[in-house]
Amino acid sequence: MEDFIKTLMTNFMFICIPPIVYFLYWTNIEKKNDRFPSLLIFVGLSISMILCMSFPVRYMEHYTFDFRQVLLVLGVFYGGARIGGALLIILLTYRYLIGGDGFYIALFVSGTLYVSLLYIKSKFELNSRYKIFLALMVSTIIIPLLLKFVLYLGNFYSLKALFLFSSFIIVQSIVLCLLIYLIEFVIDHFKMEKQLQEAEKMRVVSEIAASVSHEVRNPLTTVKGMLQLLGDVDLSQEKKQEFVRLALTELNSAVNIISDYLTFAKPQLTNIMHLNLAHECRHVVNVLTPYANFHQVDLIYKSNNDCMIIGDSQKLRQSLINLIKNCIEASHKGTVEITTSAIGEVAVIKIRDTGIGMSKEQIKRLGTPYYSTKEKGTGLGTMVSFSLIKAMSGAITIESEIDKGSLFVISFPSLDDAETPG
Repeated sequence: MEDFIKTLMTNFMFICIPPIVYFLYWTNIEKKNDRFPSLLIFVGLSISMILCMSFPVRYMEHYTFDFRQVLLVLGVFYGGARIGGALLIILLTYRYLIGGDGFYIALFVSGTLYVSLLYIKSKFELNSRYKIFLALMVSTIIIPLLLKFVLYLGNFYSLKALFLFSSFIIVQSIVLCLLIYLIEFVIDHFKMEKQLQEAEKMRVVSEIAASVSHEVRNPLTTVKGMLQLLGDVDLSQEKKQEFVRLALTELNSAVNIISDYLTFAKPQLTNIMHLNLAHECRHVVNVLTPYANFHQVDLIYKSNNDCMIIGDSQKLRQSLINLIKNCIEASHKGTVEITTSAIGEVAVIKIRDTGIGMSKEQIKRLGTPYYSTKEKGTGLGTMVSFSLIKAMSGAITIESEIDKGSLFVISFPSLDDAETPG
């Protein structure tokens, strides 16, 4: 009995390996080649079938038990008639090579089971409940009846043999139903995961669309009002010019918002060259100094040493301006310090402010669509900055605490180690 149980467990391990291996790689393989999953099913089940038949449960010299029929059921249920038929050929061929009495009986049992499975599959919609029910029916009715017929021809040699046969039928029924339940569970899990991914994509798209439409609507509403006022005949020429100027300013704002969205969606580096990081940062600091003075913020720049990177000067400046502006706005009457340095093979820009800081949840969401720590912000500027930095093979990390300021660390490969961004 102990050997009987050990061999059953070995057979169970053999039939469990293919489903586990298949579903571990299922999502990646399915995207690459639609035919490959079917091939994987066939190869895995074939190997398991050969192993089960090579190490069967033996009783005396007259009886052998294995899970070959379970694998045939799985092949027809999940691979269809072709894979099931191929498995049937593998089963019968290997059974013939093994030799001994009973080949024609095996041919009858397996062939009848295969035809029965095809008929069942064609007549029923095989959702998970039906598959488990049919597996139970196949394993407890069809297979036992066929085996009883076989054993009737050969007669039982002892009551112990009858007991072992009955025990095997029960175990086979449980194993088949358990495997189908687990397979269906994993399939449902992957389907749900795919649905969640699609839902997340739609959520991101809707949030970006809402953000862009909201921001574009404001300047367009202003332009509409200006155009209506320009129709007033009593309006002075000076006022008309002022309204035209305001309308053009608002239209430029709308164009910039759309450009930011397009940059985030597909960042383009149009003018890639060797860049001196210190020089680029000095330019950004000079541009933003008036803005910092307006917010009563001290904008400080320090350079430990010159370091060269490969990138797009305009896009780099755009990214830094967006990030530093946010730091200035968060640091009223405070300080924003920018430093550049070379650390090993990496060129680093550090932006430290003494502003309001962010919580861990805010840091986690920073750079995602339609999220901003500012009351009237859209998050598009930060999204664009993150996207452009990534396009230039850069990385950004953030450290922050509430009321203690924030630190942005932007790193790029130095010129010797940088690959041309594409």
